[in-house]
Amino acid sequence: MGLILLFIKVAVAEVPPLTLVVGRLVLAAAILWVVLLASRQTMPRSRSLWAAFAVMGLLNGAVPYSLIFWSEQYISSGLASLLQATMPLFTVLMGHFLLRDERLTAGRVAGVVLGFVGSAC
Repeated sequence: MGLILLFIKVAVAEVPPLTLVVGRLVLAAAILWVVLLASRQTMPRSRSLWAAFAVMGLLNGAVPYSLIFWSEQYISSGLASLLQATMPLFTVLMGHFLLRDERLTAGRVAGVVLGFVGSAC
């Protein structure tokens, strides 16, 4: 991930961050469309499913990538990489406090501690 963030740092020096985000998401969508066609699957038709896809795409793709690309204008790619690496760790911790079925176990605590150590090294 660190190498990708380095490339982002170089790219945002020349191209506006939102332009890069749109390019990245359009490229990903095109690749997924080709995979869908190659596997001979059809697109879902349900409006509620498409609404769920839109929310998921916004929260898991557009917003995080926009923030990462924007932040790389102001912080080093190393710091961006470190912050990005801690995201799954905070997700586990938030899951414990916000969801009933995602309680911290000894294994999860060990994973969080190992993740923090790995991110810092």
